[in-house]
Amino acid sequence: MTMPSLVLAISMALAMTALPFLLETAIADESVASEHAGTGDSYHYMRFPQKDALCDGSHLEQAGTSDEAELRALCDRDATCRGFNGRGQLKRDTRAVCMRDDTEDGAVLFTKTSALKSSAVKAFPEIPVVPLPSLYDLNEKNSVLSANFSITVAPTTADVDAFLQLAIERYYALVVTHRSSSMSPLSDLTGLVITVTSQDLDLGLGTDESYQLVVPQSGVVHLMATTVYGALRGLETVSQLVRYDLNSGMYHIVNTPLQVHDSPRFAHRGVLLDTSRHYHSIIVLKQFLDSMSHAKFNVFHWHIVDSQSFPLQLHTLPALVKGAYTPQEIYTPEDVTDVVQYAKLRGIRVIPEYDTPGHAASWCVGHPEICPSASCLQPLNPATNKTFELISTLLQESTQLFTDDYVHLGGDEVNEKCWKSVPAIAAWLKERNYTTDDAYKYF
Repeated sequence: MTMPSLVLAISMALAMTALPFLLETAIADESVASEHAGTGDSYHYMRFPQKDALCDGSHLEQAGTSDEAELRALCDRDATCRGFNGRGQLKRDTRAVCMRDDTEDGAVLFTKTSALKSSAVKAFPEIPVVPLPSLYDLNEKNSVLSANFSITVAPTTADVDAFLQLAIERYYALVVTHRSSSMSPLSDLTGLVITVTSQDLDLGLGTDESYQLVVPQSGVVHLMATTVYGALRGLETVSQLVRYDLNSGMYHIVNTPLQVHDSPRFAHRGVLLDTSRHYHSIIVLKQFLDSMSHAKFNVFHWHIVDSQSFPLQLHTLPALVKGAYTPQEIYTPEDVTDVVQYAKLRGIRVIPEYDTPGHAASWCVGHPEICPSASCLQPLNPATNKTFELISTLLQESTQLFTDDYVHLGGDEVNEKCWKSVPAIAAWLKERNYTTDDAYKYF
């Protein structure tokens, strides 16, 4: 690949399928909009298939009809109506937004976008979070953090708790960077409680990263997620909402009371880093992963080897690392394990790339037998089984080092003319009645 040493690329998009809520209707579609009297504005309704938020103080009121159009019209005319459900019940709450279905089977909810805003509807004050959450409601207050503000995990398994405790330590150190005598234990927000419902720590394509954040004007902040990885995304959002006020010497969360309902638009959000053309130390790789986590990327595409160098040391193929720039500029198996674990704790998958059969000249330093000739190093030799045996061995060890389900094998920019110029490969092509395109397909 002819890429610079650092390429920021949002990888191909695969929409997430497991979400705590799903917008089943087109939010801005006029077919689900009603003009409310006297203003010329329109209310839009977002549809949820099940429960979606903590909702103390809400109540339901039978509307006397279950017709969706009639319910929408009733809710339009009533300023205190926050939405309705499929059972013919209007939803009300004294606060700006609070929607929970208290029926037994979780009837469909329809929420007014005047109460819960979506970035897909229309312009409105944006929450100071990057990337912009899917859905949120905010206000104009600022809530001060107590001097005793703590982040705790609701009862769960030891593994989940240990995972989250590490995240809490990181984010607390990141956010609370100053100590001040001005902070009071009697301030607005006393703590944050993280609730995770799944005990599964597996990380892969399609892992649920959704979360819900409820920040009252005073009291306890609640962060709810299905998985620990959703909780990580929620902690990142919290970290971006906290501000330090130099004049008061206090920390506060902006735009309270607020709620965030967030999930990724894409299940694969990748960034590629090329460590073959430009070696980066483990320290730099970890800084890179930290930066990715703050932007909520979830795939580190590690372009670890290429023609320029082969910095990966393998126990089963120790000669390959001879293709590194220097003995100092390598990654040991223990280094790789360290990076993979460091990434997982930040909700990031690591996918290695071994570009073949082109971009593989560095392989020839340690294993010249898999290359066409001393003057024609690549693409790798398709006429010998030694090439495929080596690749198979490499991939077997790679699956032990890189625990993700995916690996990238490149396959680009294969100059097939090289195969014609080497007599042994040319004879192999003739024997099989192959063109060079056929040989590429065979590889």
